Amino acid sequence: MSNIHKLIEYVVNNWPTILHEVSYGKDLLKKIIDGFKEDIETYGGDYNNITDEQLLKYIEIFDDLRKSGAIEKADILQYDLPELIRTLNNKKQFKDEAEPNPSISEVTYDDGNITVWSGARQEYCVRHGVDQPMRSGGRWCITEPGGRYWGQYRYSESSGYPTFYLIKNRSMPISDKLSFVAVQILQNGNYKYTNRANSPGMSSELSWEELNSAIPWLSEIPNLRNLIKWIPFTPEEKASKDIKVRKISYENWLSIPISKRIAYLEIYGKDEKPFTDLSMDNFLSKKLPKTDLKNVAKEIVSTYGVIDLNFLLSNLESFTPANQKSILYQLTNREEGEVRQKIKTNLLSSPNIDFSVKKLITAQDIWDKDNNEAIYLATDNRGQEAIVKLYIPSSGNISMSLYKDGYSFPSVALNKKTSPLLLAYPDIDKMPLKILLDLLSKGAISRGVIDRIIKKGQEDPNSAIIVKNTEDGRIILDTNSFTAYKLVGDEISKTTFDTPEVQQILAQELSNTGLQQNALRLVTNEEDIPDYIDKIPFLSILLSTPPDQRIFTYRQNNLILIIAPEANMSIFAVPTNTVLTETYSSYTYGENTQNWRRYTGSGKLNEEAAWTAYFNYLRSKNLSYNDQQLREFLDSQSYGAKDSKASFIKANPPLNAGNQYRPFIVTIDGTERLVLLNTANSADSLIIGKRGNLIRSNIKSATARQLIQANPLPDAPAGEEPAAPAAAAAMGAGQAIADPLRRRGRPAAGAQVRPVVRQPNAGAGITIDQYFATLPQGAELQTAFNALPNGLRNPFVLATSSPLAGDRGASRRTNLLPGDGRVIRILNSTTSPSKMYIIQLNSGLMIASIVIQPGNLHYIMRQNGPVIRLADPSALAAALQQNNLNEELTGAVTRLHIAHNPSILKEKLKQKQNES
Repeated sequence: MSNIHKLIEYVVNNWPTILHEVSYGKDLLKKIIDGFKEDIETYGGDYNNITDEQLLKYIEIFDDLRKSGAIEKADILQYDLPELIRTLNNKKQFKDEAEPNPSISEVTYDDGNITVWSGARQEYCVRHGVDQPMRSGGRWCITEPGGRYWGQYRYSESSGYPTFYLIKNRSMPISDKLSFVAVQILQNGNYKYTNRANSPGMSSELSWEELNSAIPWLSEIPNLRNLIKWIPFTPEEKASKDIKVRKISYENWLSIPISKRIAYLEIYGKDEKPFTDLSMDNFLSKKLPKTDLKNVAKEIVSTYGVIDLNFLLSNLESFTPANQKSILYQLTNREEGEVRQKIKTNLLSSPNIDFSVKKLITAQDIWDKDNNEAIYLATDNRGQEAIVKLYIPSSGNISMSLYKDGYSFPSVALNKKTSPLLLAYPDIDKMPLKILLDLLSKGAISRGVIDRIIKKGQEDPNSAIIVKNTEDGRIILDTNSFTAYKLVGDEISKTTFDTPEVQQILAQELSNTGLQQNALRLVTNEEDIPDYIDKIPFLSILLSTPPDQRIFTYRQNNLILIIAPEANMSIFAVPTNTVLTETYSSYTYGENTQNWRRYTGSGKLNEEAAWTAYFNYLRSKNLSYNDQQLREFLDSQSYGAKDSKASFIKANPPLNAGNQYRPFIVTIDGTERLVLLNTANSADSLIIGKRGNLIRSNIKSATARQLIQANPLPDAPAGEEPAAPAAAAAMGAGQAIADPLRRRGRPAAGAQVRPVVRQPNAGAGITIDQYFATLPQGAELQTAFNALPNGLRNPFVLATSSPLAGDRGASRRTNLLPGDGRVIRILNSTTSPSKMYIIQLNSGLMIASIVIQPGNLHYIMRQNGPVIRLADPSALAAALQQNNLNEELTGAVTRLHIAHNPSILKEKLKQKQNES
């Protein structure tokens, strides 16, 4: 029973007969009671059971003690309810419930014929085990004097934490194995037994009925089932589990000089049981605090390494406050300034650790807290010092625990009363805005806190809160939780990321390092991405993050995050300094699930889009596959590896220029076959067999030539893409006729082979300066490109070129520029659906129309001036006027702008109708 409940019970049962009317007036009494009711709401738990009547009795008790001079702090308004209860409890001592097992009778039952002895203590087993001679002259192991087996059974989880009973039937001859038995009652309620001869040994677990069947005469003992029961552990027993024999006994250790005692502990100070008869926990908690060992204790706590810090910290509450502080100083390596070890937060609630020590641990920030936990010092509204622990989840509700001098509150309500404690949190400005808004609704913080954070977001470019003004109000982006809000007047409402206002802000903020770092934090902690995160804007932020900022350490390896928006497994990580030679990534999100947010650990790269994104990264780092790595990858065998290998080949892996082998996919009778072509000797090529491994295959030289011609290397020089052979063109994209494929020198009977050939350079990607180098004004375009904001530049660091024919965007732009210019090149981002259309005007001037996806954002890049955003008609007119663009470019941009914003024509038509 807790002290709170004891006090309640005592007050209810004993105090009413001696209480007097309190000295407080009606208004003051109501104020006192209302304040204590707030405490009940705040601290919860046991306090919820306190009634108004009981509160009044506490106040009456306090008033009586105050009048008698027994209370130093006489103003009851200076107390909160926990402090009042503790004060009254100190004045009226309540005896704790008796400890378990205060005394255990050695003899449980004796009728002169049958005796049952308790074996709940080792000395009982030793004393009465002598009556159990074995044929060998020995004794049961649990009855040996000084033996360790009794404790190894009693304190072993695998043994069931048994309680022993020794039972002797004198009416049976000693030669009968069942004339003397040791019965074990396990913690789970089952039984085991061992006969006198210990042969065949300990039985298996038995029910009560099975035990009586094995030892029939037990049924002669009346009420035996209630006489032999499992005995709970005493506190002393709990401190001495997991005993292991180590070197000398504790008594022998006491007999040697202090210097040798310390030397002995330096040798065995990391063992769970440094003595043959005493555990480390028992030594630290029971023996070391004694006054005759204070010099040893002082040496141990002041010298790092004598006893393992884990043991010292586990028994921290056994030491004096001065020694506790000495142990804390061991935690920090002063020379290197590093913390050797953190302290588990469960010690925050320990009543045996001095509050000054807890404050020291907090001030030094050496609590072993989770990423979502914060522990700090604060002062409550009565000026009392407190330690506050906040749990701030990525989603869900924030919670608070409170620790003061003498008592702990594991769950405290967040309300007006605890507001000062919450506001003392030094990083409150970094809390997700949705949590702060929830706290505002509970009265735990004021609107001023929200306004201060919003103001900081407007003024501080490094704030986690981004605030932008729009025509309809202010948009607030919380990069802690990737949620968006709209502020209109004093009203704050949640909005979605897919609104045009939010998309526009995201496009402008893609290069915001704070935004990028918060996004990276969510995907490098081996946890699921919170459900409230929207995929498109989140992946856009990750894509805009420079590759060197996407590197993190995972299991002592440096990995880089790869983002593949079009793949189910959109986020995965790969080693930074080599190529993958297996189908798996060791760090993935979304594999084999419909939820892209789910962290799945190791995952198979099955999709072409994922391999394409990976190969783009390899090319950016000039990494490529040599023959050995290529063969190792295609020869790897695992479940479902064929699909991954096919996607690997389709995505055009980067290959060393001097490679002898190249991978292809061919179709035989409608079945895809994966081939590793030996370009030097096609008859010595390889094919992936039914078991997923490479086997030899003879491919005719004519087939090999056709495959190579139809599939030039992805890293060919920039320029117009090579035309596919006529045969391939006649069959359509990705198809070409090949000679029959032969396996082991013999053609497959009747097989018509159609190699699957991907469009040259599709998804391969080369640097954009290589493309610009092929254009007449490439240097000027390169300069303009380099001046673009990161959010516009990053998607095109690696790009592919696609034909003009069939591209609706190119046709539309050329049609909008009759007589003014035309689209001459299309550059595609390799990391997103974004595109760049290179336009040559009739004057010879070259510009670029840029479309950023997702978001459908449009820009004009020009050679001499900042980029023009095509969003607001009035903003465009102002930009054209401001930048003195020539008439030709002005007309072109205006038409392009109207094409991107057809609503302008409707507005103009409506305006004319109104004027007429």
